[in-house]
Amino acid sequence: MAWALDPVKIEGKRVLVRNYSEKDFATIAEALNDPNGWFGRNWGIDSPQKIQNMLDSLLQAQSKGQHNALVYCVGDEVAGITRLMRLEPSNKSLEIGGTWVAPKWRKSFVNTEVKFLLLQYCFETLSAERVEFRVDGRNIESQRAVLRIGAKLEGRLRTRQLYPDGVARDGLLFSVIRPEWSNVKGNHCIRYC
Repeated sequence: MAWALDPVKIEGKRVLVRNYSEKDFATIAEALNDPNGWFGRNWGIDSPQKIQNMLDSLLQAQSKGQHNALVYCVGDEVAGITRLMRLEPSNKSLEIGGTWVAPKWRKSFVNTEVKFLLLQYCFETLSAERVEFRVDGRNIESQRAVLRIGAKLEGRLRTRQLYPDGVARDGLLFSVIRPEWSNVKGNHCIRYC
């Protein structure tokens, strides 16, 4: 397979990160269903059927090599989805993004552990030089989560994206680069390993 598109299965202390398939759609859609949450309000993905449609489109894009779609679980329970995306093999650069945490698991250990496991995978398995995170300028919780894992804020991308209702979204760009990885890993392990 192409760089960063190989099947993924990473077992952490409390979380499992793996690729999903169509057989997982209903379970993922039920876990993520939150009409008043970020994706429901801003993207109109406000029902299990719309979530399943989105998952199907993500798998179609994955088959074209655009990203690597992942689900993460605590035990047998779906806790969220994310992707390895904006893949730049020639620069060994990618983004961990499109993250959607199930309501039950927000503000818990889950997102931090998943991001750490994926950073470890990117730097130690893929030999990445740079891993990015892009966060909506209004999503304070996600900004704090990315800073908590050790990413550095690089700047604001003004009017980076339009929501379906036409509202312009600013994005904040964060990254971890290879020279920073050992410190990020060490700080994570002091707290969580």
